[in-house]
Amino acid sequence: MKKAVMTVLLGLVVAGGAPAGECRRVVYGLVDLSGSYRGQRDAALEELKRWIAASQGGDCLFVRSVGAESWNDPNSLLSLRLPPSARPIDPVHQRRLARMKVQAITRLEALKAVAPEPYTDLWCGVYAASQVLQGWSDAERQLLIFSDFQDNRRRRECQQVRLQGVEVTARLVPRGRDPAAFERRLRFWAKVFTEAGAVRVRFFDRDGNLIWEGGR
Repeated sequence: MKKAVMTVLLGLVVAGGAPAGECRRVVYGLVDLSGSYRGQRDAALEELKRWIAASQGGDCLFVRSVGAESWNDPNSLLSLRLPPSARPIDPVHQRRLARMKVQAITRLEALKAVAPEPYTDLWCGVYAASQVLQGWSDAERQLLIFSDFQDNRRRRECQQVRLQGVEVTARLVPRGRDPAAFERRLRFWAKVFTEAGAVRVRFFDRDGNLIWEGGR
C-alpha cells in the first residue's frame, strides 16, 4: 500500500511562477490520512478547494498528507504558487491564475482515493510544514490542520518545530468517544503550537464551533 500511495502523491505537484519572495500569503495544509479520520477527509479537501478557488495572485498553498511517514518529501503532494500581477487589471494574468487553480483543485481530488494509513505521524507533518513556513518570514502565514490529532508514530528525525509568527488553525476536529482523551490531545497540541511560537492557535470541531483559542 505504501508504494501505491507514494505513486499517487508524486504526481500531484503544481508549480506556479512566483519566486519565494513574492508569496504574500502562505498557507500550509495538513490532511490526516488515518482510518480514524477517514470520515472527515472529503470535507477537509472541500475546504482546501474553496481556499484555492478564492485565492489571488501572491497567495501560495502547500498541502501535505499526514500518514505513517509524514517526514518523507514525496508526501508534499501540492505546491501552488500564484504569481502576482504587475498591473491592477490584467485579463491574461487572471486567466493564467484560473487555469492553475482549476488544475490544483482537480489534482487534489486524487487524495480521496488514497487508502487510509494505519498510523499517524502528525508530529513530523507539523515539522515539515514549519520548515517551509519559516522561509517566508515577511508573509502572512497560516498552518491549516485537518486531523483528529492522534499521533502514534513520532519520529526522531523531526524534533524542533518552529512556528514563530505563524497562525495555526485546526478545523473539522472530531471530539471522539472519549472526552477525557480528547481534552488531553487538545491541551498537548495547543501547548506544542504555543511553545513553538505560534501567534494564534485555534481548534474548531466538525460543526465549525470554536473549542480552543490561544497563542503568544
